Amino acid sequence: KISVMYDIAKGMSYLHSSNIQIHGRLKSTNCVVDNRMVVKITDFGCHTLLKPGRDLWTAPEHLRKNDVSQKGDVYSYGIIAHEIILRQTPFYTQCCSNTIEKMHRVQFPRDNTFFRPDLNFEGASDREVELYMLIKNCWDEDPERRPDFKKIELTLGKIFSNLHNQATETYMDNLIRRLQMYSRTLERLVEERTALYKAERDRADRLNFMLLPGPVVRSLKETGRVEPELFKQVTIYFSDIVGFTTLCHYSTPMEVVDMLNDIYNNFDSILDHHDVYKVETIGDAYMVASGLPKRNGDRHAVDIAHMALDILSFVGTFELKHLPGIPLWIRIGVHSGPCAAGV
Repeated sequence: KISVMYDIAKGMSYLHSSNIQIHGRLKSTNCVVDNRMVVKITDFGCHTLLKPGRDLWTAPEHLRKNDVSQKGDVYSYGIIAHEIILRQTPFYTQCCSNTIEKMHRVQFPRDNTFFRPDLNFEGASDREVELYMLIKNCWDEDPERRPDFKKIELTLGKIFSNLHNQATETYMDNLIRRLQMYSRTLERLVEERTALYKAERDRADRLNFMLLPGPVVRSLKETGRVEPELFKQVTIYFSDIVGFTTLCHYSTPMEVVDMLNDIYNNFDSILDHHDVYKVETIGDAYMVASGLPKRNGDRHAVDIAHMALDILSFVGTFELKHLPGIPLWIRIGVHSGPCAAGV
């Protein structure tokens, strides 16, 4: 907003110092923006050919007496600045919406009260108050108390420099600066979201590698599917707990959960010492395979047998925490042969 106001003030300052000297018809409709987003002043010099205009931008002294002046241009500029700041129609007031009535009240003040657009200072920052005071000075009833455009340009430059460290920043400069700020913010956001995505992906990978064999996980990541595969030499191990139903009858649900966790954690630690792969656990059933997904020649039966013996050795020494003195027995079944596997 300030850059647009600054462009208009700068253009009017140049026009007043030129041979033209007076615009005479300054209003928001003849402040246009070029292809570089710089505000340009148009329709200047028409006061030498046409009668002075009478509209919402016309200074009160010129409504009373058809004339033009540089101070009248400053008044018009104040009305335009009010439009820009509030983004409202020219001479916006809540108490009056009729254009003719507004012009009449400006031309003929009542009880020394001068009618002007609404401009609320409540809640405004120091810089906004400074800007609002500049606008009020521009539409002062006394033309001699209105600032010239050199002073307006200087004041806006100071306000703008305090806001953006750029005293002569144009609308395009402001737009580019904002786009750069948005770009940097977007880059930071992308970096943060990328880091979150990578962390979530790594967590998912760790979980997948815990649940599935490495080759299967890699195939899923690369192709999105795993083709069923035939293994000619595999040994499968099954085991379950003898009398598991009876044990559950004398145990609470949490005691059953703790018991199975304790047993299977020890089973899993035994598996780490053998070339085997834990397929799944269903209730008290424990399933292990060797020879898949990594083929190991004729070693699969030997590895499963050694693992089964280690498990039997552990079970013989295991003691149920909530049922001391009750021995734990398991049934084990082992079979070797061809196998088809997939996900």
